[in-house]
Amino acid sequence: MIAPLEINRICHKYASHNRHLLGVQKSMNLLWLLKACLDYSGHVAEAGVYQGGATAAMAEVLQVNRDSWHPLAQKKVYAFDTFRGMPLSGEHDTHKVGEFSETSLESCKKYWGENALLPYVIPVPGILEYTTRLDWLDKKAYCFVHIDLDQYESTLTAIDYFYPRCTGIMLFDDWAWHDCPGVERAIRERFHSNRINVLSAHQAFVICGTNP
Repeated sequence: MIAPLEINRICHKYASHNRHLLGVQKSMNLLWLLKACLDYSGHVAEAGVYQGGATAAMAEVLQVNRDSWHPLAQKKVYAFDTFRGMPLSGEHDTHKVGEFSETSLESCKKYWGENALLPYVIPVPGILEYTTRLDWLDKKAYCFVHIDLDQYESTLTAIDYFYPRCTGIMLFDDWAWHDCPGVERAIRERFHSNRINVLSAHQAFVICGTNP
């Protein structure tokens, strides 16, 4: 199992690349919760990849456990994003269509390749409302899911797709964040309040495997 010092190293390495917007504290929460789920069945997923930094950090956690005899060697990070910025905006959202467009699938793949992570990442480009309906993804299982979508409808879509397929934890970014009011609204609509575990850094997580 990956050592605490390795979690710390990976966290600071990818935070310093400035290819995600999480910062060190959120990144640390992300990687420690991922570590807690690695013995569960299923892959890892991120919905809302932006420039690929958090995906890279999670992929390196899997890379550190790359010994072929270890079951983690079979895990991948499924990276769900338009890779073109915000595709939708509704009445519960503040971000506009086209924001966070300073990215592309090609630039993310180049970045992951430069860090020797391409074998551990499977990009899923497109609007989540459509990609989650793809036949080849229907039977996938996930041990850990990071949802960083900022928008109400997209967060609902992510919950509805990932929760029945997740064996471990779903971590949400932007809980109670003033620029993303739709995120908390979507989570509260899908889960009873006693199921929602709130962290101090505008994150919240849900333990999967039971009724919401």
